[in-house]
Amino acid sequence: MRKLSFWTLDEGQEIRAINEAADEIDRLQSHNSFTAQQVEALRRQVDSQRSEIGQLKAALQAVCDLLVDLHLVEEEALGYRIDAAVAEAAAAEAARAAPPAAPPASPFGPPSPAPSLVASEARCSRCRREVPARDITFTDRGPVCESCLPALAGESGE
Repeated sequence: MRKLSFWTLDEGQEIRAINEAADEIDRLQSHNSFTAQQVEALRRQVDSQRSEIGQLKAALQAVCDLLVDLHLVEEEALGYRIDAAVAEAAAAEAARAAPPAAPPASPFGPPSPAPSLVASEARCSRCRREVPARDITFTDRGPVCESCLPALAGESGE
């Protein structure tokens, strides 16, 4: 919007300029009201998500307590596993958020690192689930996940 100069405008131009200013104020007030509604909707969504996260934490705590109470896993080992999973998720999120690496300055720059030869997941020969490779133990019956290993040991001991 242009600034008014009442000394150089005639009455018709002043009226038109005042009407334009009033229209712009109405648009800004409408936009402000819409923005306030959006902010309130986002605030309600954040409150809902906060409540759901609290419920998920409680459910996860109940599952972990049940695993420990039934002696299916040691409390310390479960704590280490959870800490490792949280750290791994944070590292993956940081890697996604990191800017892409710049290309080398010259075509004769350092070579790219070789791809990992170790698979990140493997299939358990007993339960047929895909599990992280770090949780696999190789036995005479093939690769077995940690959850199937005690049952396999019980079968071979009989």
